[in-house]
Amino acid sequence: MLSELAILAHHLTVQYPESPHPVFQNLSLEVSLGEFVVLHGPTGCGKTTLLYCIAGIIPKIVPARIEGTLQVLGNDVRSFPPSSSPIAFIPQRIDAALPLTSTTANLCLLSGASLSEVDQILKQLGLGASAALEVWKLSRGKQTLVALAAALLRKPRLLLIDEAFSNLDLQSGRLALQLIEQARRQNTLTVLAVEHWFPKQLTNMISRTLDFRSLVRS
Repeated sequence: MLSELAILAHHLTVQYPESPHPVFQNLSLEVSLGEFVVLHGPTGCGKTTLLYCIAGIIPKIVPARIEGTLQVLGNDVRSFPPSSSPIAFIPQRIDAALPLTSTTANLCLLSGASLSEVDQILKQLGLGASAALEVWKLSRGKQTLVALAAALLRKPRLLLIDEAFSNLDLQSGRLALQLIEQARRQNTLTVLAVEHWFPKQLTNMISRTLDFRSLVRS
């Protein structure tokens, strides 16, 4: 049933104004509420562009031509203002998304959560000792965990992740997935992640993986 789908894309085609060819065309995808789906595929196949469309970044912020159907949480994606949408997005460039303040200040600022909530999630992710450090001083992996914490503290209904797990070692990846699983159980969170690589040791913690190229029909 459509009401049980978090994401419905049907015959979706996206083309940037400066490009003579679409990034992808006739793409179809269904993600059920509460699922955790990982899309994998080679660099440049359109994975990030798809996330931008689902998040509403395309065409509201990044101009592009969109054809076909794209519904998110039962609504046309164009009806979600990015600033107040039920969607959280973790971009590939983590450092560009985090202000140059302490880890704790970042999480309070970005999520509106209380200090106690922030302290709890930092401890769950093994970042308690980094709470007072400025984010730019953290490793790329720890910055990714901070971005994940900020996203989950907002209690979104849909979490989009762009190549974040490539920044994490196996232990950090497992901690991240455990926290995501907790949010899925408590808030019926749906997760769509795109990765060019995802550790096989962690695939038992997600719903399914899909080859991005299998979504496109010629």
